[in-house]
Amino acid sequence: MTSPLANNRGVALLTTLLVLVFMVVITLNFGSVIRRNLTGAAYSMTRIDLQQRARSTVSLASSVLYADQKLNHHDSLLDHWANQPWLKQQADTLFDDGAIDLTIDDHSGRLQVNALITAEGAFEPEQKNRFMRLLTSEEIRVSPEEAGQILDAIKDWLDPDDDITEFGAENSWYQTLAAPYSCRNGPIASIDELLLVRGISDELLYGTEVRPGIAQFFTPYGTDGLVNINTANSIVLRTLSEGIDQATVEALLAYRTDHAHDLASTDWYKSVYGDLHIPMITVNSSFFEIRIQGNLRNVTIRALAMMYRPHKPALPENTPLPPIMISWQVE
Repeated sequence: MTSPLANNRGVALLTTLLVLVFMVVITLNFGSVIRRNLTGAAYSMTRIDLQQRARSTVSLASSVLYADQKLNHHDSLLDHWANQPWLKQQADTLFDDGAIDLTIDDHSGRLQVNALITAEGAFEPEQKNRFMRLLTSEEIRVSPEEAGQILDAIKDWLDPDDDITEFGAENSWYQTLAAPYSCRNGPIASIDELLLVRGISDELLYGTEVRPGIAQFFTPYGTDGLVNINTANSIVLRTLSEGIDQATVEALLAYRTDHAHDLASTDWYKSVYGDLHIPMITVNSSFFEIRIQGNLRNVTIRALAMMYRPHKPALPENTPLPPIMISWQVE
């Protein structure tokens, strides 16, 4: 017969073991929580560090744009701001560790969506022709009928009235959707806003594996309709005039990449094709997109800033004004 004392000792041993197991489990869980908190804190501190670095890099980009304005009175892809390897070298000198990539993209070499209509709300003829050429280009491949409908819808989105333009859409259509919303009836604030316009899909705006998106050729900035012929890409160049085919584009691109050529005048293209007429162009740029990617301790952030740089001297002795940041976002 087992004595009561032996039973008590067995219970005490079992209780002690259970307490020890419980303490081990609690300790391990506590350690796991501490590690997660420390990892989270380190991640947050690294993101804050990267955000500050991105801000410094934007300041560098602003300085590059400001310095360029002092060097000449026109903008082209031969300028320092367009030289991505050179920009990366400058950005790398700012920090001792990590990596930073900087890209400056000229939005003045794109088609201005808000210039599609006049102040009175009618189509601006030259702009409409350019948008039509882009939508029906061999790269975008929208049919002329569909392109016309899309442009009507964009016009109605921009113009101040509620009168439907042929195949367009106004509040009477947008309010019937499953998730209704109002037509802006004013200038767009971002290219993403075009997704709200009737007839514009994700695939059309942002592209697919086999077709580029129209977002990279449009800008919401600017209303004068002028496109910088020195920085427009080959697809945008083809939209600028009915007389520009792919052979003309290639000749224009070759001419403007030669440092020996003067690109300060809007007439330089006549040196390539004297009988060509390209209306509504400029050699000055005012809106620049600053893209930054920073990497540090296995953490990556992406930042996007828009800069407005007045190209007309506004101070005594032709001193240019510094660029102004008009938007900023971090992913």
